[in-house]
Amino acid sequence: MTEAFPLVSDPLGDPFIDVAGYWGRSAIQSLVQRQLVTGYPDGTFRPSASLSRAEFAALLYNVFTTSQELAPSLTPPLAPSENSGSHFDQPFEDVPPQHWAYTVIQWSVRYGFFAGYGNQTFRPSQPLSRSQALTVLSSGLKLGRSPFTPQILTLFFDDAADIPDYFEGAIATATLNRLVVNYPNVRQLRPNASITRGEVATLLAQVLHIPEVVPTQYIAWALRLETLTGEQTVALDQLRHHPGLIHQLQTQLAELGLYPSPQIDGRYGPKTEGAIAQFADSRQLSTMATRQLDETFAYALLTTQPADLKLVQALDRDNIFQHFFAQEHGFNSEKLAFLDRGIRQSPYRNEIVAFPDRLKERPDGDDVISSPLKSSWTLQPYPNRGTQPRIDEAGLSFLHSDIQQACVCLGRQVNGQMQTHWMGRQALKPIELWSTTKLVPILNLVAQSNTKFPSIDIDHCQIRQRGNVGGYPVHDLAQDIMSYGMSIGTSNAIAAMMKLFTTPVELEQWLKSITGNMALEFRGRYGEPPFLSQPQLWHLSTGQVLLDSQPIPKWSDNTIATYDLTRLVSMVGWHLHLPHAAKLPGIQWNSLESVVRAMGNDSARYADVAIAQLGLPSVVRSPVIISKLGYGRSSIRDRAELAYTALIQLVDKRPNATGNPAILHTMAMTLIAAKDYGNFEQESLELDARMATEVTELIRRLVQNDWI
Repeated sequence: MTEAFPLVSDPLGDPFIDVAGYWGRSAIQSLVQRQLVTGYPDGTFRPSASLSRAEFAALLYNVFTTSQELAPSLTPPLAPSENSGSHFDQPFEDVPPQHWAYTVIQWSVRYGFFAGYGNQTFRPSQPLSRSQALTVLSSGLKLGRSPFTPQILTLFFDDAADIPDYFEGAIATATLNRLVVNYPNVRQLRPNASITRGEVATLLAQVLHIPEVVPTQYIAWALRLETLTGEQTVALDQLRHHPGLIHQLQTQLAELGLYPSPQIDGRYGPKTEGAIAQFADSRQLSTMATRQLDETFAYALLTTQPADLKLVQALDRDNIFQHFFAQEHGFNSEKLAFLDRGIRQSPYRNEIVAFPDRLKERPDGDDVISSPLKSSWTLQPYPNRGTQPRIDEAGLSFLHSDIQQACVCLGRQVNGQMQTHWMGRQALKPIELWSTTKLVPILNLVAQSNTKFPSIDIDHCQIRQRGNVGGYPVHDLAQDIMSYGMSIGTSNAIAAMMKLFTTPVELEQWLKSITGNMALEFRGRYGEPPFLSQPQLWHLSTGQVLLDSQPIPKWSDNTIATYDLTRLVSMVGWHLHLPHAAKLPGIQWNSLESVVRAMGNDSARYADVAIAQLGLPSVVRSPVIISKLGYGRSSIRDRAELAYTALIQLVDKRPNATGNPAILHTMAMTLIAAKDYGNFEQESLELDARMATEVTELIRRLVQNDWI
């Protein structure tokens, strides 16, 4: 049998006179030293000479039946004896038994490397193309096929369009397994060019996992962040030779919000370098000074969670505001970017049904603990109805000056009881809080019905016009108030209707008896006539009228404090953790949970964008966001005003990484912002971005326990 690569050669030194300056010299020498290949009698290796299909089959036979360095998972079954040709059952018309390569061709076909042509020929003398060589290796090594073939080929090769369809899957897989070697341009595969003896040597060095013999700048996916260890570094100026590493860098940086995901393309340019610089600066690395990617950089990028970086970046609140304000482009006072985002765009839309159960969670001390809050604070039990808590009026001094008034309550469960810390900015001063106050008549309706009929679930009740047979589910009406979806009626009209189940004076006194704020006034409506003029609350199954409406009253004003709403929304969210004397009077949880679900549909999604901006979605679980917006132009004060009340709860899993329990954080808030430029459009856009910014800051401080 005449062989292109005899098995025996001088293993010492470099016996070839024509490879001294060849780029793949080390790969050739490594195979010679392993007695896998040799050159020609004239002392040459002829690295630029092409290789036939038969010669490649012979070479594969030599390597796979001789080498002891193949990983077991890559090693095919042992080849049959050369004398067992009768066992082969793949005859080729152009490879008779007396052909010098008969045995190796039969072996290569039997073990899945090669296949013949449809006309029973093998074409042993045909030069092997680069595409064919990679496909033969991918097939014989049983590497499978990648489901992302087009993306991989386009990512790594500028001439991907030249790859014949038949070879695409195998080449993509070979690329991911670091078998593809392209000289002189790593992005030029040259798929239809004949492969040379020298190129084959580099491919086999990759198959055998022989380290440091193929120049990494020519391996399509030579480096990953995980391989940058010890003295292995990559100069930024050489990074363009490593599209796989660039792709990984871009992907990691995109997850951290430093690189635009749509532009991940494996190409090195100013945006990639800028993102690298921004990350290195945030982690105080010397990458840009040394212009080297090293182990320290790689470890930092691989282990940094989006939240770790974004929580630090969020300290620059001016930058956060500019980020949000840029998103107001194309919006106006009639439809704002965040106030009017709506539940349909919320990532938590399908989780609202779980909010009531999530609010039941109690820290067990093992898997979950309650937020420690500041050790210097003296926490106070949640106050009983009618009692006002101590409010730290300096605690919210970090809020932007556009936030005119605010009240925030932090909660911590201690021995089954809710301990609190209250902070404010003119928290007790009555002010018009716009539509945020629509929560009050909804809660009053539930309280009245549950007080008279404790076993009644408000979800089984409807509101109808007196004298009518059909009505509207209470939950759907409440959801319309919150979402502005108008599936039944307008938010203003439905809320005005809800106020008709008691007199304005009685409703105001009810609210005062809960919050203890005697200065509030709550006798106004919401700018539209009631949806139904004589509504009745009735039980759908029994037909019993539970509540009847009062005569339409003389309306006045709604001016309550941010404290009042924070008190109410916290009583909704923490109902199951409060003593009886501190709960909303008469309300049962099976009815209150309907209000929770309705509030989950609030059109304003400030908490959504804040959580995303802080990189928290991947490190928190069981989020609860219940809220209500308020917004309008005050003709009296001649300015735009925007209010937001919310309860936010989430479980921070980050401590799990160090073997510690997760932390349950919970916070109730009410903020009102205002601007008086004399330009309502500009005021509205800025207030929307400002509210998103300040809610982001509050959530950042919540999860970082970073309070004044």
